Amino acid sequence: MQQALVVRVVNNTNEELNNVMIYSTPFGQIKPMDSTAFITLKNIQNEVKNPMLYLSCKNINMGSYVSLPKDVDTIYFLINEVKIDKRLIVFKQIEIK
Repeated sequence: MQQALVVRVVNNTNEELNNVMIYSTPFGQIKPMDSTAFITLKNIQNEVKNPMLYLSCKNINMGSYVSLPKDVDTIYFLINEVKIDKRLIVFKQIEIK
């Protein structure tokens, strides 16, 4: 398995997302229609033991499983919608080799 992975999270919603965390790595707050910086996960073998996307929106905690990376250099997580009443995160995971 690879040693490092670059991750970026894009918020394509009109909602402010708080406490965003992927693979146990905190990304913090993401404003509507904004994105995080590229974050390098250096010890990816330990990071991917928790293949989850967590966030809170309007004080509601949500989580979703994400795919484990396979031989890629960069992953984008595009969060397109949060359905607060269902605690559902609609997102797309794009992997770039």
